[in-house]
Amino acid sequence: MKKGRHFIPFMAFLISMTAGGTCIAYESGSTTAISRNLDSSHLSPVVRLAWWNDFFSGIKDDDGFTNDFELDFGLHVGKEYFTLEAVHRMLTERGGLERWDEAGAVLSWRHHFDFQGFMLVVRPHLGLAVGGNLGGMRIQEWFHSLPMISGRKPGSGLQDIYNGGTLYGFTAGGELSIEAALSKIFKIRGGFDCQGAPLATGMSWVTLFTGAHAEFKYSIIRPYAEVMLGESIYATNDMNLTMPGGYRTGTPQFMADVIVGLGIKDWSLGWNFRYNDGGNGQAIAAIFVEYGGWSRFE
Repeated sequence: MKKGRHFIPFMAFLISMTAGGTCIAYESGSTTAISRNLDSSHLSPVVRLAWWNDFFSGIKDDDGFTNDFELDFGLHVGKEYFTLEAVHRMLTERGGLERWDEAGAVLSWRHHFDFQGFMLVVRPHLGLAVGGNLGGMRIQEWFHSLPMISGRKPGSGLQDIYNGGTLYGFTAGGELSIEAALSKIFKIRGGFDCQGAPLATGMSWVTLFTGAHAEFKYSIIRPYAEVMLGESIYATNDMNLTMPGGYRTGTPQFMADVIVGLGIKDWSLGWNFRYNDGGNGQAIAAIFVEYGGWSRFE
């Protein structure tokens, strides 16, 4: 989760549709979608499950950010939106045999202030980060043993070396953004996000992001699409995260993110494509299912 926050030093403040403050350096799906004006007694839960894999982006090399599991819980209480986002990521060395697992959970609180024609959004977030051998190799080995899948195994090309023991850390940061509706189907949003990870593992970043969201409503059916562009500078104390194919630190990194989904009453299914997540130089994509029963435009 968490479901890429990206700093653009050469751009002015732009507009964006972003999603989430996950424990690792990308944004989860729709758990922090466009704010809604609801009375304080309204409760609206959201649950999202996403499976990220390089296979879903058309890349099948199993190097770099090869697989993520993401589970998010959200709760709207009037204008307030609370989220708990959890992610497990498998990172494998490109051109070598090392690997590292990255996992964590982030709790965030999101509030918006209404102004004439736009909303100001603030979202502080706190998280826990864990790195090490968190079962990633065993999961990948099992998956590659399935008859219809196949793939590299330990001893025959699958990365199987964890460099060091389990590391622990925490993250803290926040987002400040502006969003506005241009029409009944089209909204834009832009903002700034930062996060610090001062201990042994976890990612720090500074980000400026920009994008848009469109949604069409036909009775209980809601097709929608999101596009996000951004650029970040990353840093970390955990050098395992910067192995070839991992996060690229110290220089601005551009990322593009596209979501296409279909909502049917209380459910939503979709595909999320992300290029250069964390500056790793390739694409990863997810298939996701979300339960929440709400439109981003209500």
